[in-house]
Amino acid sequence: MSKQNQNTSASFVPELFIKLSLVCCALLVLTCGCEPFRQSQNTFQSPTLPANRITPDAVGLEIGIAQIDTGQTETIKRFWRDLDQQELSLETRQKLDHHGLRAAVMSQRLPSDFGELVNPREIVIEELDGFQRQLYLRGHLKATERMLVHKQISIRQGQPHPIPTSMTHPALRWSVDTPATLSSQPSQTKESANNVRGVLAIRTYPQGDGSVSVTVQPQVHHGQVAHRYGATASGFKFDERQSVSVLETLEFDVSLRSGETLVIGPTAEVTELGHLFFGEIDVSQDDRLAAAADQLLAEAGLGQEKQKEKAEPDGEQDRLPELDIDESKFDSILGKLDISDIDEPLQDTLGVSQPAVREKPEALHRLLMIRVVQTQLDDLFDQQLNTAPLATSHEF
Repeated sequence: MSKQNQNTSASFVPELFIKLSLVCCALLVLTCGCEPFRQSQNTFQSPTLPANRITPDAVGLEIGIAQIDTGQTETIKRFWRDLDQQELSLETRQKLDHHGLRAAVMSQRLPSDFGELVNPREIVIEELDGFQRQLYLRGHLKATERMLVHKQISIRQGQPHPIPTSMTHPALRWSVDTPATLSSQPSQTKESANNVRGVLAIRTYPQGDGSVSVTVQPQVHHGQVAHRYGATASGFKFDERQSVSVLETLEFDVSLRSGETLVIGPTAEVTELGHLFFGEIDVSQDDRLAAAADQLLAEAGLGQEKQKEKAEPDGEQDRLPELDIDESKFDSILGKLDISDIDEPLQDTLGVSQPAVREKPEALHRLLMIRVVQTQLDDLFDQQLNTAPLATSHEF
């Protein structure tokens, strides 16, 4: 073979290899490169957003205040027996009990009586008057809610969150036993004020292991709402509130995990601070109402004496005037009367039998529940605990 033919064949091989490489690349582009483009033309995928992360020092809480009535006396006794009171120190429990308060921890698994305790009270038709019965038959009367407050909040570490637990008492006197400064004997502090309301200020401190230390500080807000001035590390502070008496002696803390609930309420007697924070307004407990009642009774007694003095000796004032009444109309009126409108003596006279009316439950006291719903550790490990909300018909 000549030298020219050898050069031609040598140059032909690289050119053939280059052409084959170009053909392969073209085939790869047509088969692989166009497929994602074709799919992007047909389908649209929304961008994925990062999961919601709470602040590292924040804690999600569920707050509930339930109204307990007289028909739940046995239920509330069983409920307290199912709670764990050992989570609080013996000293704390004794101190709270001495002032009419008690606290315990409810586990993630709710007691069997919890639903009966906080769910709306069933409607008993025998307890309804005529107008309420008509509303009930037309479907316009709703069951009485026992959960007065039901909400979810998120608070930062050490940030106070006040929870008003009682209604405003017109006037009230309270006392707190505090350790004496120079003596081992306790000293008692007494105060009396108007427009008194019990408030529990809570603070949360995440512990880093999934548990949260919850600090509870009882406070008494009283007096008129006025402008308050103060100073903080960052500047001046202006606030509009009542006077606040902090009961530092009764401050305590408890450790809770996600799903656990701190339950605070009064003792069975509902006296002392238990009445102030969770009890209902009672004439015998509120000074102003008791004084007003005494004044009304005194005025009523004085009025009766004046009437007796003005009464004529012959008793003409006691004589009833003669009335011109058409007795024929009584038959139609009696026919329209409802049996429930007839008093018991008249029922016995007429021989009317009526089922015994159930005694309508009355408000007894309140119950505060503080539940840990979410901590930063739960979100960090993406543990969706999905703690079920406290049983109630209320929605957040």
